[in-house]
Amino acid sequence: MANMYPDVLPKHITSDMSRRAEIEMYNALRAGLSDECDVYYSVAWHHKLNSSMDGEADFVVLDRRRGLMCIEVKGGKRVWRDSNDGNWYQESHGGHTKKLNRPPLEQARESRFALREKLADFLDVAKTKVRICHAVAFPGFDNPNVNMGPDAHPNLYIFSSHMNNIGSRLDVIWDHFQENLDLGPMKQETADK
Repeated sequence: MANMYPDVLPKHITSDMSRRAEIEMYNALRAGLSDECDVYYSVAWHHKLNSSMDGEADFVVLDRRRGLMCIEVKGGKRVWRDSNDGNWYQESHGGHTKKLNRPPLEQARESRFALREKLADFLDVAKTKVRICHAVAFPGFDNPNVNMGPDAHPNLYIFSSHMNNIGSRLDVIWDHFQENLDLGPMKQETADK
């Protein structure tokens, strides 16, 4: 069972129906990861060079063997990229559709690079030494097999069918980054810091 921060979600989160997907993800990560993993919920960050680029990672997972992963969670009945206009849309469980401000993978990537920058400064190491990757979770539905965009490798997504075996899915994501970025194993002293 993963170490969760916070250990218990506050009542204002658990009673907010718009956070249903985040709550489901929180529970899946807690139950599905080992105690070698620390999971941080709602990690805010501030960009070092551009103050207008503040953001938040829905989840940051620290696996002492594999590294860090920023996960952006999108809820609802479905989320998709419109092939005509390139915009992303989200349909709620109530049937309401809204346009998303930014692509979910872009949000996850921004969190990844912002946190990598912060950690490299904090640990006083080169950015390339901070092993960090990103993913997007859609706990409410399965892969729609539609075009998610040119930057959207299927290994970067977590769908409802992955939720009961979340540890294996995160391994697929870490393996994807290791194979494509030639990341070696994370050094123990970096994980311990």
